[in-house]
Amino acid sequence: MSFWGCLQKVKKWLNVDYLRPQYLRSIAERVSIFLYSFNITNTINFSLALTSLACDSPMLTNVAHAPAGEIVGTERISREGRPYHAFFGIPFAQPPVGKLRFRPPERIPKLEGTFKATTPPKNCLQNLDPNSSEDCLYLNVFRPKATEEKCTKSGLPVLVYVYGGGFSAGNQGPPNSADYLMDKDVILVSPNYRLGIFGFPSFGNHILPGNYGLKDLILALRWVKENISAFGGDPDNVTAFGGSAGAALTHILLKAPAAEYLVTKGFSYSGSINPFWSQVISHQLVGNTLKVAKNLGCCKTSCSATQNVFECMQKANAADLLSKASVLSATSGDRMVTFAAVIEPKDAPDAVITGDLSSKPCEKPWMTSVTNGEYSVFYDSILNLMPNGSLKVMQKNLLKLIKSIVGHSTKGSTAIIRKSKLLKSLYFQGNFSDGLAKFFMDLFFIYPQIYNIKKHEGPKWMSNLEYQGELSLGVDSRPGHADQGLFILNYRNVYVPDVPLNETEKDYNMVKRMVGYLVNFANFSDPTPEGSDVRWDKFSKNEILRMTGDGDFMGDKEYYSHFGTVYKNLKKIMGWCYS
Repeated sequence: MSFWGCLQKVKKWLNVDYLRPQYLRSIAERVSIFLYSFNITNTINFSLALTSLACDSPMLTNVAHAPAGEIVGTERISREGRPYHAFFGIPFAQPPVGKLRFRPPERIPKLEGTFKATTPPKNCLQNLDPNSSEDCLYLNVFRPKATEEKCTKSGLPVLVYVYGGGFSAGNQGPPNSADYLMDKDVILVSPNYRLGIFGFPSFGNHILPGNYGLKDLILALRWVKENISAFGGDPDNVTAFGGSAGAALTHILLKAPAAEYLVTKGFSYSGSINPFWSQVISHQLVGNTLKVAKNLGCCKTSCSATQNVFECMQKANAADLLSKASVLSATSGDRMVTFAAVIEPKDAPDAVITGDLSSKPCEKPWMTSVTNGEYSVFYDSILNLMPNGSLKVMQKNLLKLIKSIVGHSTKGSTAIIRKSKLLKSLYFQGNFSDGLAKFFMDLFFIYPQIYNIKKHEGPKWMSNLEYQGELSLGVDSRPGHADQGLFILNYRNVYVPDVPLNETEKDYNMVKRMVGYLVNFANFSDPTPEGSDVRWDKFSKNEILRMTGDGDFMGDKEYYSHFGTVYKNLKKIMGWCYS
């Protein structure tokens, strides 16, 4: 007799019309006794088979029994009505305050008792955010809820969201940020990391080497490695993803030796490792850090990168430290950011970047993306690029600005002038403000993205988001900088809380496709595995997926020619040099 035939007899014997999973364990025990009394063989195997029909997923309840401690979350509903568990504000490091300020994060002991993870944590300290705190090293975990009717399997792929914000701002998103992803069988983790002067200062020496925000992320990933199984996740299948500064940090995590066994693959949208704003050498940050020290009164005349100055900054009031850092130019002259990831001294303790990571080989799968409106990020800051904020002054001093940028990768005044004039001729033949936006978009985003994907040795994919919808933040008819994230995480209202969201069918479908690509990538290391409606070809020479409101399709050679021209021109002029 077959197993199911035997099961039907068991059902008749037990006088039930159906077997609910929650009853199967007790039924298995009764059946075992029944079979044993008649000396029926394979009793144990039958009982175990019957028992296995019950849902033993750790995702049945909102409690996680993790090595970090017993953690209780709350229940929410996804975009399409699916229940999921949210665990907010789980500590993964000691509060980075007092003597732990400007230090690598330290692990915390096991949580005592039952930890209630039901309240979102504060954001890491940043300007213009009353809901921010220096005590901020907490993470959120989201997972689908298993039900007896649908027993969600364990060992789900894990997504780790690295938020962007120019290394000085950003957050994990609102409580409902996971609504789109929780329509799928995937785990989402969103850690905080220190920002600005708290996360990315540097003296360029062993006293204050930098990258503390990056080190926070690495410790959070270690927490994931050790604890995510208790939430139903696979610790050996972790995909980091993020936009803008989060994209660059994701790219760094793919390559940094300290994260080698912590991150399996990555998705970087609207950002990557580059010498212009996301991975700079120390002397470009030392000046800004010492300016903050001087503004705090830690130096009487000139400031030096000494232990005394460090201790003065370490003891300073957090609000004062933040305000003094905030007065620095948001663009640092010819730079996009004031504080950023930095190449540390090789002898620095706990160093995570000791050389140009863009040249480090990496064979991990990597998805990248840009938008055709990356320039939107410059509209608010473009007038701040010159001291008096005048576009006319910038136009007058344009060649000087370009020369300072070219000088980072070119030696010799004659060569700098020649390349600067060539660069000016490429971008400034028409409307000045349009040319300026296009110039910075190509220089800081498009060129680095193409440069990096060409050098990447592992499986790789590239896309260009062309669709602007109700979820977008673009300034005209194009999507904005890092708009891809708005179709993955539900956080548009963080940026425009007073503007009602009138989502269209095209918006809905774009979310479905974008989430589908990411979840497929997490599951199969391929955004469009065999059987998918769309085929997103790997990048080898010029393969770019066009993401439009009318569907997604591969661009032709003519479409790629623009990207190829940008790459060819800027590589010839700018090269890729840390100097």
